[in-house]
Amino acid sequence: MDQKLPKKPEIQRLARKGGVTRVSKFVYGDVRIIAQEIAKDIMAEAGWLAHDNKRSTVKTRDVAAAIKLARGNTVTTSTKITQRKCSH
Repeated sequence: MDQKLPKKPEIQRLARKGGVTRVSKFVYGDVRIIAQEIAKDIMAEAGWLAHDNKRSTVKTRDVAAAIKLARGNTVTTSTKITQRKCSH
C-alpha cells in the first residue's frame, strides 16, 4: 500500500475530532481509498483553476477554491481550511 495514504493513527485522530469514539478495523481501507479519490479530484480541479488563470503552478488559493467547489465547505485562502459545523 502507498506510504503517503493516511495510516491508522491519523484516521483515528480525524475520527475523534469528528466525534467518533470507536472505529472498526474494516473502515481503514475504505477511508484510505476515499481520501485518495477526494485528493485526486481536488487536485485535478485545482489544476484547472490554475490553468484558467494562465499559470502552470497550482497555488494554495487554487486548492482552497477547488475544495470549496467540490465539497461546499467554507474555505480560506491561507493554509488553514475550516469546515461548516453540522448541527445534530
